[in-house]
Amino acid sequence: MNFGDQAKLSLPESIDVSFHGGPDGSECQWYGSWDPEDLHVGFWIRTDDVKLLDEENQTEIAVSEAFYEQSLEGFIGDPQGINVLYRTPEGAIAYDIYDDEEAGENDEAHRKHLWQYMHFSHGTARVLHVLVMLPFVGKDSPLLAKLISFLEREVPRAVFPELE
Repeated sequence: MNFGDQAKLSLPESIDVSFHGGPDGSECQWYGSWDPEDLHVGFWIRTDDVKLLDEENQTEIAVSEAFYEQSLEGFIGDPQGINVLYRTPEGAIAYDIYDDEEAGENDEAHRKHLWQYMHFSHGTARVLHVLVMLPFVGKDSPLLAKLISFLEREVPRAVFPELE
């Protein structure tokens, strides 16, 4: 799927995706849903550009990839989750798994998988956020495990056309 010419990401055909950004298209956010075997799986997909500005003259500053990687580390600081940060040739991906603690382990609870892929190009970066909310009651389902495995392969293969 092409998400607003911001990112291209492969998703299973059975996932229904709709745009949920701002009315002027400024907020690049989509919602997807999938309903296998009486389980509702929700997806939020968002893209954000990351740039630094010189406060004095409001010009863009090119910064190192190490700076962007440090900013990604802030996304995965929760000690309760499974937090991973790994490099790719084009950037870095932060991956986190956490449970909806407020709901406990009942029918309303979700296990959330979050990938944040920060892609670097010419001193700027774009972040692709992929949040998948799996029903906690089906967290051990082989079907859901295959979905997570699929996304583990596909998120690092995302394409960022405007930055290339």
